[in-house]
Amino acid sequence: MSIPDAQSLRLPVLRVFADNGEHSIQEIRERMRIEFNVSTEELSQKHPTGNSVFHVNIALALANLQGAPHRGSKAITKIKRDVYRITPYGNDILKRNPSELSLSDL
Repeated sequence: MSIPDAQSLRLPVLRVFADNGEHSIQEIRERMRIEFNVSTEELSQKHPTGNSVFHVNIALALANLQGAPHRGSKAITKIKRDVYRITPYGNDILKRNPSELSLSDL
């Protein structure tokens, strides 16, 4: 399996927050690694920034869910360093039960 891109990660990442709890980026990375069956070899693939491609893609999905770069409504909000929580808008998205989540959906 290949490393999921940010678009493929948006909806599964948002679903992590369906419990209305607080979730750390580390927890999200681990849950997505398991869900997408990302191998150790894939985790070691580096982005030009020097970070893991997988971690960069998770960060992009989180940024998109926070309204970047489209300046849309926030589906999640950062509550402290590397910890996020779903917003009422994010809950509304999940209630619609979408099969995917594009930037225009946000």
